[in-house]
Amino acid sequence: QMYRYRKLKNPETDLRLVQILPGTDGDPLNCLICTRSARRIKRYYALSYAWGDATQRVPILLNGRKIYITINLFTALVNLRTPKKAKICLWIDALCIDQENIHERDQQVLRMRSIYAMAYRVIV
Repeated sequence: QMYRYRKLKNPETDLRLVQILPGTDGDPLNCLICTRSARRIKRYYALSYAWGDATQRVPILLNGRKIYITINLFTALVNLRTPKKAKICLWIDALCIDQENIHERDQQVLRMRSIYAMAYRVIV
């Protein structure tokens, strides 16, 4: 089954964050996504990357369900994955914003400057 986003309860303060589950080369890329109030988040990293060719997509698992992402994002996530434990919480625009929900996407894009500014670190 495909991953389906749940509506953000408070789009002005809520963020979705992704954790990459452990794995090694050849393992499927498996991630968890959760929603948190920005006021209650202690530390997260923001991933800044070039989306690349949007027509070239590969599947990953997000909360156990399939979602398609660009090859550039896949490569970044594989490089951030560790073999033993889920390491960090990430904010990634392509996964943390419901790209098919135009209203949410517009609201979240307006917040991107503060989302990056509040991040513990931006990974490029």
